[in-house]
Amino acid sequence: MNPFGSPVLSVPEQSAEDLGVSSNEQQVIAFISGIPEEINDSWLEKILSTCGEIASWKRVQSADGSPQAFGFCEFKSIHDATRTVRVLGTGGLWTMPSTYSQPLNIQLDAKKKHHHERGIDSKQNDSDILQSLERIFDEIEKSKSVAQNGNEGKLSPKESANDEELVGFSLDLEEAWEKDQAKKARHKRYVTAAEEREKHISIALKERESRLERNAMRELDDVEEKQRRQEAMSALLSKWDDSQEEQLGEHEYYRDRQRWWRRRKSERAHEMEVDEADRYRQEREESANTNEAATATDQRDVIEALIKEIPSDPKLLFEWPVKWEYIDANLVKTKVEPAVRKRLVEYLGGEGDDSSVDELTEYVTAHIQQHKPPQGLVEELEMVLVDEALVFVARIWRFVVYESEACARKL
Repeated sequence: MNPFGSPVLSVPEQSAEDLGVSSNEQQVIAFISGIPEEINDSWLEKILSTCGEIASWKRVQSADGSPQAFGFCEFKSIHDATRTVRVLGTGGLWTMPSTYSQPLNIQLDAKKKHHHERGIDSKQNDSDILQSLERIFDEIEKSKSVAQNGNEGKLSPKESANDEELVGFSLDLEEAWEKDQAKKARHKRYVTAAEEREKHISIALKERESRLERNAMRELDDVEEKQRRQEAMSALLSKWDDSQEEQLGEHEYYRDRQRWWRRRKSERAHEMEVDEADRYRQEREESANTNEAATATDQRDVIEALIKEIPSDPKLLFEWPVKWEYIDANLVKTKVEPAVRKRLVEYLGGEGDDSSVDELTEYVTAHIQQHKPPQGLVEELEMVLVDEALVFVARIWRFVVYESEACARKL
């Protein structure tokens, strides 16, 4: 696995018996990282060849063609590979000049690692290699000086050929890496959306529980207030002496019964109005909760039934008679276009700096607005989405069918 997170070129493993050679004669692939910016492919190939005989050197490039700080070197034998690690690797015999930002890091193919120690050739004349490396780095320094003075020469034919060869190699790696990143991004979006839905549901449930709790507390307060008034009245009546109160004449009932009755009727009417309003409020809240739940359930059932009614098979889906009279410019702009853009970002792996997503979104929405058949859209998008064009168009077409049916059925 590439330590930068990009996929690594897989190499079929064959045994020495299959090849008819000893293990030391088998070619070995090494992962080279930490390549300084100052060292181009031509110089690095010279450096690696000084330590051991190599079959190929391929440096990874980004999508815009700029060289990355890592690549893959195929050595012709385990001796060549281990000698290179011993000389150039971290803590090796050769120490890069301090002007370079970082040392080379060389990792052998994991399947060949067990040969590392056995492959060391202690009899190799290391002084010759070190002297050669010294000369190479002197030449590199001279070329840097020339470049700084504005006299940088053109690439040699060999360097140009190597660059062209590496473009296809690096693009394959980048494409695999980008697909993996797009897959992870889609998964992350799905997880985020699920978490958001759970969050909204949790908030709605808490609000409902809070509303029910407030209603329960209000009803409890009403019950306690009525009970308090009843207890106060019972205590008063238990000590009430009607003849004595009549003689004292302090209570309004005994002083002016008509006046007392008029006031009592007014108070009673007010109490009845308050009780009626309270009952109406409770009934309305209960009815609203019931209707809200019933309406939401009915609406969800109707929508789910419509979704199940629309076929998933592209052949049957493309034969569905779309109700185009409901697919107007406003619906395309507010609903269809965002859905198309979202799907394109998923398939292409991001918005990117170029305008490819914008152009494709405009093309797809224009195709839909012109009421053109979906099969033509599949054929046009195959140049961009290749095998995924049919699935992409089917998803978009299913959305168009759903929106037209939802509008027609007034959902």
